[in-house]
Amino acid sequence: MKTIHRKPSESDKTVFVFDPSLQETSVKLKFEYDELAKSIEEAKRQVDSRSEISFSENTDVKYLWYSMVAISALTLLNTYLLIRKK
Repeated sequence: MKTIHRKPSESDKTVFVFDPSLQETSVKLKFEYDELAKSIEEAKRQVDSRSEISFSENTDVKYLWYSMVAISALTLLNTYLLIRKK
C-alpha cells in the first residue's frame, strides 16, 4: 500500500489570533445570556402564578353564579308560597 504525503496548501492552514476584545465580548455575551435566562425563568414563574390566580377567580365566579341561581329559586318559591297563602 502506498502512502500519500501531500504538502498542506495555504488554505489548509489555520491561524489562531488572541484578541482580548473578543474575550471581553464573550464574557459580556455570557453575562447577558445568563440575565436573559433568569428573566425568562422569572416570567415563567409569574405566568404559572397568574394561572393559579385566574383559576381561583374562575371558581369564585362559578360560585357567584350558583348563589345567584339559588337566590332566584328561593325568591320564586317564596313568591309561589305567598300567592298560595292568599
